[in-house]
Amino acid sequence: MVYMCAKEEYMKKVIALVSLSLAIQIAAVAGDHSSEYQMGTFISATAVDDGTITSTLHGDGTTVAGGVYANRIGVYKIKVAGGTWHVTTLRQNQDSMLRGMGMTPMHLKGEKANPLDGLKNGDKVLFRIHERQYLNGKFTQMAIPFADNPKKEVEFSARFVPDVVPPPPATRSNVQAMCESDRLSADLKAQYCTPAAQASVNTDDQIKNNSEAAKSSPAATAAMAVDGKQFTPQESAELVKEGKASPCAVITTPAGAEVFIDGNKGGVTPLIFVLSKRETARVITIKMSGYKIVEKQVVPDGTTIPISVQLEKE
Repeated sequence: MVYMCAKEEYMKKVIALVSLSLAIQIAAVAGDHSSEYQMGTFISATAVDDGTITSTLHGDGTTVAGGVYANRIGVYKIKVAGGTWHVTTLRQNQDSMLRGMGMTPMHLKGEKANPLDGLKNGDKVLFRIHERQYLNGKFTQMAIPFADNPKKEVEFSARFVPDVVPPPPATRSNVQAMCESDRLSADLKAQYCTPAAQASVNTDDQIKNNSEAAKSSPAATAAMAVDGKQFTPQESAELVKEGKASPCAVITTPAGAEVFIDGNKGGVTPLIFVLSKRETARVITIKMSGYKIVEKQVVPDGTTIPISVQLEKE
């Protein structure tokens, strides 16, 4: 049984080796590719670690010779609009995979000259990109013609690295999934599944607010209004920078207390908002049924104003 498993594993490695060997070719590819070429700028040729090591340690246990070193592969870089192609010869790519499978690579005397060997930083190069399907998967490859024989091409393993990393795709939230399912009651769907309920709040007076009460309150006029003017988030940020306003965070234990700003209802704790500077101190009042009223006077100066209160029962 052990012999059969070892044989099966060996055959898998042989299949992978055969498929990679089929990919190693320095020959013209049949078909008309005259309209597929792109131009790039050769910028560098470097050696990078491929994640494997080679050990030459040997000895009788008391005297040991040799060493351990990281294996490296050559990577050529070709700059194009929007990013850089990182390319490696197929033979070296094969080596790296063989080492990763614990097999011995054999390319050392088999690596041949390629069209990129003689290029200098800044030289222009024409190439074409295509995909090939092999037994062990689909691969992106770059074909580059020789300067002395444009009909002959060398194929490289290619990987494109964009100048600006694209944002990750939006992930589906369980809120969306639950709202689309039949697992929420009509009341909860009305509470959680409307666009207004799911929108993140970033207003003049309220950077973050998780209470429905504050959404319908006159806090906008209470916190940031100066001479009747309402400020945009950008203007609010500038006021904070100039020391004419401060981010204010009100947290209570227990949560759910009502917050009043100069007598105007601002929301329910926990509550974060931007508080503008006035000629006199701003008054923050915290109320909750069954608990003593808390009143704080604050002067916005550009620094964050944290208000953390342990409410006392009456």
